[in-house]
Amino acid sequence: MTDIQKETSRKGKLIVVASSNGGSGKSSIASNLGVSLAQNGHKTVVLDNNFYFSDMHVFFDKKYKHNISGIFENYADIDEKTIELYLTQYNMKNLYVIPGTNTPEDGEQIEDEKYLKVINHLTFAADYIIVDLVNGFSDLNLSLLDMCHHMIIISNSNLNTVLNTKKYVDIVEQLNLTCELHLIINKYSKNKNLSQKQIETLLDHEGLMYIKNEEKLMAKAINIGIPAIILNKASAYSKKINELGKRVTAFSIGGE
Repeated sequence: MTDIQKETSRKGKLIVVASSNGGSGKSSIASNLGVSLAQNGHKTVVLDNNFYFSDMHVFFDKKYKHNISGIFENYADIDEKTIELYLTQYNMKNLYVIPGTNTPEDGEQIEDEKYLKVINHLTFAADYIIVDLVNGFSDLNLSLLDMCHHMIIISNSNLNTVLNTKKYVDIVEQLNLTCELHLIINKYSKNKNLSQKQIETLLDHEGLMYIKNEEKLMAKAINIGIPAIILNKASAYSKKINELGKRVTAFSIGGE
């Protein structure tokens, strides 16, 4: 296959979900967004780049034949076609998960350059690839940001997190990325922490999306390993995730 033919066959859009602080609900949004995209007919792969303490598989209670370590153990045989052998389908059409490593020691064996090549292979195998980004601006993270089509930044509404998110967004904007930026205020409660007006003044960013704090639903979803959007599709949380999915796909269609 020529390089031109390869580019023509490439279809996948890379989505990175990031935050400045732990505990923002980043992994929950990444996993539930994957469900939303899959439910709307888009072949979607969800994984993370936390090679030491990966927990993406916790959000999808399923036995996995392969994980990210298996891909690298057989890296020489991996290409845009064989990568599909390492995707585990969740209990629904179009959704696939690549769990992280079994141990931190396994994570030591994963090389950044090879991980990026795997992501590149996935763009031939799926419509959307969602990476739950480990915090920080490592070389690998910067490379993923440079590759991505959408960057979703998750914040909470307490002052410390909003201030850190502002610093994070400022750094991202200095990178002059070509991706579409989506900023989410997760676990929002108008009776706690900052008001919307205060948040918008501090962040100085248009198009913020607020996702209501639904602590009981999220705790139950994580504990039983069923994404909240499946557990209660009528919840305010699920509706917001579907709205986020529509934003992503609308830009992808219009941005071709």
